[in-house]
Amino acid sequence: IFSEITLRFHGIPEQHYVARCSFDSIEIAGVAASELLSAGLSIGKLELVDALTIEAVNRYLHLNIPEKDSLFIECSGSKKEVEGQMKLIEEIVIENKGQSFQSEDDSLGKATLWRARHEAGMAIAAAYPGQQLMSTDVAVPLSRLTEAIKNARKMVEFSGLTASIFGHVGDGNFHVVIAFDKSNQQSLKKALKLNEMIVKHALDVGGTCTGEHGIGTGKIQYLQQEHGDGYEIMKEIKHLFDPNNIFNPGILFDN
Repeated sequence: IFSEITLRFHGIPEQHYVARCSFDSIEIAGVAASELLSAGLSIGKLELVDALTIEAVNRYLHLNIPEKDSLFIECSGSKKEVEGQMKLIEEIVIENKGQSFQSEDDSLGKATLWRARHEAGMAIAAAYPGQQLMSTDVAVPLSRLTEAIKNARKMVEFSGLTASIFGHVGDGNFHVVIAFDKSNQQSLKKALKLNEMIVKHALDVGGTCTGEHGIGTGKIQYLQQEHGDGYEIMKEIKHLFDPNNIFNPGILFDN
């Protein structure tokens, strides 16, 4: 139930730039992302896409992007401001061993560059026909972002499963998209365990079990771990307003 909604409108910026750069490892990309975020730049979007996802995108969209761990960046504002920021972004990227820096400001160039990120989900699905995909959805403090991404990649390798990593690292939110055989119980157990380990690490470093997808029914146990006694208080408040449990029963809370 929404009792009030407030909308805030912003004017269309004068200039809008997007950029892409690649790195030799996801750890280095994570360090570069942290450097960009701590530089005080007005970055509108900062997206990380790992090499595995870039490979899938190239096959799916018939592109020729360097198949390495990559950052996609967007900033907007006045022409002078944005051009200055893009120069500084390029400098920071190069200082952090970034490669193949490419920036675009015309409509076609921007759309082509961002297409690789926008259609990453579809590309991953096409790369694993007949398999189920499980997407984790944690977010961590920006100071722990590089550590969390590096740890997630190690967990994937340890599990023996295949998974892509990408996400909105500008707010500490990233996804590990796990491919598994839905007809194989052992494969499903491995995927669930991998998801659990990724969530646990996020909680251990002060993060959250969901950055944007929500709790639903699949993350109730993680919500309890994250909030402890606060979980029971939230449930009591919900029951106070919904004594007959008719608003989304079983969603968010276990009863």
